[in-house]
Formats: sequence, C-alpha cells, structure tokens
Amino acid sequence: MAEKYRAVFSGSQEGIEVFEDLLTDLRVYETINTKEDRILHNAAFRILVKMELYEPSNMRMVTRNLLQIPLPSPREKAEPGIRDVKRL
Repeated sequence: MAEKYRAVFSGSQEGIEVFEDLLTDLRVYETINTKEDRILHNAAFRILVKMELYEPSNMRMVTRNLLQIPLPSPREKAEPGIRDVKRL
C-alpha cells in the first residue's frame, strides 16, 4: 500500500505539488496551537506513515535530508523563532 500512496504523489510534478499543498493545509509546517490544528497535523502524519516515510528506520535519513536544505539568502531571513508556512 505504501508504494501506491507514493505513486499517487510522486509520479509527476503535479502530484508533488498536490502533496505539498495537502501537507501545508494539514498543518505539517505550522505550530500546533489548537485542537483543530492537532487533528489536521495528525492526519498528515497518518498519510506519511501510510507512505512508510515517517517511521523509526527512516528518521536518520529524514534528518540528514532536512540538513541538506540550503539556507535562505540574507535578504530572505526572518527573525529567529518559529516560522509557520503561509497557507494559500
């Protein structure tokens, strides 16, 4: 089933964009402040678990990949602290 979930989202640029939009709407990239946010956030992580992306054997790889994300340019840097991704 994990392969099917991955195929839905990774087969095209459009699928990747839809996956990113879903994760954003489900509050993956936001601070969890309310019960509604927590429910949505947990739904997103349920999808990631079904895709076998979020599991103990992958955590080191996830962490290493996060560290490969380039730093923003000095003009793009915001003040230190938690920065939620803006939903469209």
